Amino acid sequence: MGKYLFKLPSVLLGLWFLIYPKPYTILFCILLIIPVFTIFLSIFQKSGYTGSDMLKEKKLGKYVYGLASAFNFITLVLGFRIFLDFNFEDASLIYYPIALAVVMIPLLIINRKNLIITRKVSQPLQMHKPKQGLLVMLGANIILLYLFVAAYGVNCVFDNTKPVIYNVEVLNKDISSYKSGKNYYLVVAPWGNLKSAKRVRVKENVYDSIKIKDIVPVNSRKGLFNMHWYDLPLNDN
Repeated sequence: MGKYLFKLPSVLLGLWFLIYPKPYTILFCILLIIPVFTIFLSIFQKSGYTGSDMLKEKKLGKYVYGLASAFNFITLVLGFRIFLDFNFEDASLIYYPIALAVVMIPLLIINRKNLIITRKVSQPLQMHKPKQGLLVMLGANIILLYLFVAAYGVNCVFDNTKPVIYNVEVLNKDISSYKSGKNYYLVVAPWGNLKSAKRVRVKENVYDSIKIKDIVPVNSRKGLFNMHWYDLPLNDN
């Protein structure tokens, strides 16, 4: 029962941030703490609120990694929102956590029944001390995916630097169509230290109102950790 008292509010807060991210900074801070808190409980509580979610005991002393743990859910929610809400000037920055998530999620699903560790029946239950296979998976999620998400999010959410405003020319326009809808993009001339044109996502009304060779403003921000990101003021209208 105790784990649900922790997990249910975590899931509800995650859904709130995913669907309606306001107040943004407060929700971001709370959700950023939750994964750390789950690890703390899993380490220092034998049963814990989340230990049985992250490492579920099966019959005959077998364990399986819990894909639906509060840690995984909140980390992925944070990553998804950061991907939607912030644009990095160096696009390769965002590729690392995306590639990691794309690789890890199928592996977790495929190996949900296969990555099982066993213990002798006579040994005491040690849910917070998994063997090598699950330890590697937990470590990859904690150290890599969560740290990427935390660093990128904090870099942008707590960036109080004054933006540098560049007026750039629109070189082209394009639309990407999906089953769920369309994304609208402007291809603009490089600014600052960029060497090539940048494809930036805009709202539909902005896309319709802008013509090729128009000049649009771009706010370039340094970032708290010197990971430069940008936004288009036109998207705020």
